[in-house]
Amino acid sequence: MELTEEIIHKIEKMITDEMVRTKTPGLSVAIIEGEKIVYSNGFGARDLKGDKPATQDTFYLIASTTKSFICVAIMKLQEEGKLSIEDPVSKHLPFELGLDGYPILIRHLMSHQSGVPSLDDNIALSEFAKEMDYQFSFPSIPYTSWGDYFRFINSGNEFVLEPPSKKFHYLNTGFTMLGRIIEVVSRQPLTDFMGEHILLPLEMKKSSFLEEDFKNDDSLSLAYKTISKNKKQFIQEARYVSDKFGYAAGGLFCSVVEMANYTIMNLNGGIFNGKQIISKESLNQIHDFQFTESYPSTDMTEFYGNYGKTGYGFGWAVHDDFYGHKLIHHSGSWLGASAWHALIPELKLGVVMLANKHPSPRIFAQAIMMVLMGRDPEKEFHLLKNRNHQQKLSGKYESFAGVSKLKIYSEGGIMYFENSAGLAKTPLFPIDGNEGNFE
Repeated sequence: MELTEEIIHKIEKMITDEMVRTKTPGLSVAIIEGEKIVYSNGFGARDLKGDKPATQDTFYLIASTTKSFICVAIMKLQEEGKLSIEDPVSKHLPFELGLDGYPILIRHLMSHQSGVPSLDDNIALSEFAKEMDYQFSFPSIPYTSWGDYFRFINSGNEFVLEPPSKKFHYLNTGFTMLGRIIEVVSRQPLTDFMGEHILLPLEMKKSSFLEEDFKNDDSLSLAYKTISKNKKQFIQEARYVSDKFGYAAGGLFCSVVEMANYTIMNLNGGIFNGKQIISKESLNQIHDFQFTESYPSTDMTEFYGNYGKTGYGFGWAVHDDFYGHKLIHHSGSWLGASAWHALIPELKLGVVMLANKHPSPRIFAQAIMMVLMGRDPEKEFHLLKNRNHQQKLSGKYESFAGVSKLKIYSEGGIMYFENSAGLAKTPLFPIDGNEGNFE
C-alpha cells in the first residue's frame, strides 16, 4: 500500500467533513501497516476552552474497544494454566445466574452468548442521565462493593430465559465479571494486572484505566457532550463516567499511537517488538467467529455493515467478506468518548480512531479501510450511500393545488415525514426488503 498525498487528502477531508457534521471537538487517527504506523494525526481540539489541539499523542477513553484487551488477558491466563475459558463462571465468582443444566462459561461472557440480558445497565445509565441532565427516574440501588454487585446481579435469574450459546445479548456486565475473574485468578487488581502483563509489554506506558493518572498531564482530552436548547444544539464540557465496575467493559484511556502497538500485536500473530504477548493460537480464537447468527437488531447490523457472514469473536465483531477480506473490528461509545478499531489481518492493515464526543466520525474507520483498499466510500460505504440517498428524498412536497403539504427529512439515519395537519413526525421505512441497497 502506498499512502500517497492524494489518499491522505481524501482521508483527511472525509474526517474533517464528518467532524463538522457530528460537531466533534477533537479526534485522532492512526493507520498501521504490518509492524509500523504509516500515518497518524490529530484534528480539532482536545480542550476547547484552552484551545489545545488534538494530536497523535492525545489520550481518550476508548470505551468498549477495551473489551478485546480483556479477552487477551483472559487467554493469557489460560495459557498460564490459571483458568480455562471452559470453566463455569461460578468456579471463580459468587455467580448464580443461569438455567439448570446449562452453566454459563467464561467463553460465553467473552462472546456475549451467556443468555443473560443487560441487568445492570440502568446503574450506568443513571450516572449518564445525571451528567446529561436527563429527567429519568431510576431506583436507588446500593452498589459500591463486589458484594453489592453480585447480590444485585444474582437477583435477576427470572430474566434469563434461554441457555447460553443460543442468542447474542450484548452484555457489559459480562465483561465486568471477566475483569473480576482476572483479579481473583491473578490475585492482583485489574489495573495492576493489565498494566504489568498487557500494557507495559506492548510499550503502552501511559495508557491507564485511572483518570487520576493524567491529573498532572494535560495529554488527556476533555470530554464533551451535545446539549439542546431552544431547538439548537451546543457543545458543552462533560465528565468521564467510569469506575471499577466499568473498567473492563470500557474504561481504558489510550492514545492512537499507543493503541497502534496493540494493533501491531493483533496483526502479527501476537508478537510485538519481538515479544510474544499472546500465542498465535489464542489470538486466532479471539479473532474467529464464536457465533454466526445475525445481530439481534437490524439497527446494529446496519451500523456495523453487512459484509458477508456476520458474528462476534472474543471482544471483536467479525465479518468474513469486507470486499474480499475478513474484517475484525469494534466500536466504543460513552459520554465524552467515541472509538473505532478495525483490522484486516490478511492485508496487515489496521485503523484506530478516537474522539472526545459521541457521536463522532468513528465508523469512518471502515471508510478509511476502503480508501486504503482502493475503493470509493462515496459509492460503496453503506452509511454514505444511505445518507446520500436520503438527502435526495428529503424536501417539501405538496399535492395538486397545494391541498396537502408534506415535509420529508432525515434524522439519525431514519427518514421521517410531517404533514401540514400537524401530526407528529412519523418514521418511513423501505418497502422492498432491500434496505441499504440503493444501486
